[in-house]
Amino acid sequence: MRDYLVNTRVDTIIRNTRPGFELACFNLRRPGDQSGQIFSITEKRMPSVVGDGVSTLEKLILESSRAVLWRASF
Repeated sequence: MRDYLVNTRVDTIIRNTRPGFELACFNLRRPGDQSGQIFSITEKRMPSVVGDGVSTLEKLILESSRAVLWRASF
């Protein structure tokens, strides 16, 4: 990590994580308004799949309602 931080040319954010769940709070503020409004609080969960010893990773992803949404990222 030290090498990455010394050599990177892009802004980088580092944060500690803790066991448990994570929430995201989305705030909307229109230009010119002094304050905004919270319009969503969402639990953040990374998609996961469990192998069965037979199926390919691609098949497991395609059969998962959450993981399939990330398929285009690969």
